[in-house]
Amino acid sequence: MACKDCTCYVDGHSKNGGRLPAGQGLCTMYSQDVSAGGNCSSCMSVNDKGSKKGSVTHYSSNGTTAHTNKPRKGMKAWAIVCFVFAGIYALIALGVGTMMFGMTAFLCILGVMLLVLYKSPKHIPYLFGKSSGMTKTTFVIICIAAAFCSFALIAGTSEDMTTQTGAGTNESSTNASTVSKVTSIGNFKTTEYELFVGESVEFSLELRPKDLTAESVGVEVSDNSILSVSDIAFTTEGRKTILTFKCTVIGEGEATIVVKSITGDKTSNTVSFKAEHPPIVTAIGKFSPSYAIQEVGDQRTVTVYMKPIDLTMDDFVIENSDETIISVSDIALATENEQTVLTFTVTGIGVGKASITIKGCRWKDGI
Repeated sequence: MACKDCTCYVDGHSKNGGRLPAGQGLCTMYSQDVSAGGNCSSCMSVNDKGSKKGSVTHYSSNGTTAHTNKPRKGMKAWAIVCFVFAGIYALIALGVGTMMFGMTAFLCILGVMLLVLYKSPKHIPYLFGKSSGMTKTTFVIICIAAAFCSFALIAGTSEDMTTQTGAGTNESSTNASTVSKVTSIGNFKTTEYELFVGESVEFSLELRPKDLTAESVGVEVSDNSILSVSDIAFTTEGRKTILTFKCTVIGEGEATIVVKSITGDKTSNTVSFKAEHPPIVTAIGKFSPSYAIQEVGDQRTVTVYMKPIDLTMDDFVIENSDETIISVSDIALATENEQTVLTFTVTGIGVGKASITIKGCRWKDGI
């Protein structure tokens, strides 16, 4: 049965897929049911003579061209894009690890799918313009599922491959497995610290792949007399390893830390520290204006509050700008309300201007 001099339909099947009696069928080019009389409102005859490869040309009843169903060029362009990116990901995978081959497989499958759709005319529901077989919808679903499954399978197995170590016991085989084991080390967000002796900073850094240990990664300190590293721990989160540790300042000076793989092929950025001892005197009160001396022979008893409590004479100094004009005597220390109370007597002994200043001493060896 034919659509009146037309053979572009599936004999015995309707548009909705139902079975039809002999003499009826489906015009697959326009998805229209053909009546028993062999009439189709969209075309009168088909002739592929002289048409381009992969296309079917419809002719009207008077022989003029009515429609050409060509392959969809847009599908071919997108297929080329997929293959180009697949090649790029393959090159990247050679440098950073086999996990990227998962994206290569994903894009290759999509590229093949698009090429097949490019060769399948738009108005025919079956692949390659055939009158039966696998439909384009089923083919697309299978390809997308295969693309995602291949990506997940390759990415998952590649992570396991990077964590494998060699079975040999010689040093060269151990180093080779370690180099391939650490794929990346993250960077510190803050890289400069100014701390007092005794202060600590906690750090957290991302490493790849998962399940790394101290056998693969370590924290390098430039001067162990200034910085101490402790509480080193490795935890796994998904496909990465989280390294945590604490740095404590134990001496004055400058030092740096950096996280490195054992073989030194992977490293983080460098963190620098400037360390000094904290001041002994943390706070000194202000003088009252009433302490000012106007004449030779005048005396004032000065009271100054300082922190912390229990300071000694070694912890601060009283500076006199001119001892021929002002003298300082009767210096005494006491404690009151968690503070150190300093008292002393100021006497005017000469004409001119002079000032008194109290300064806290910094930490010194032996104090």
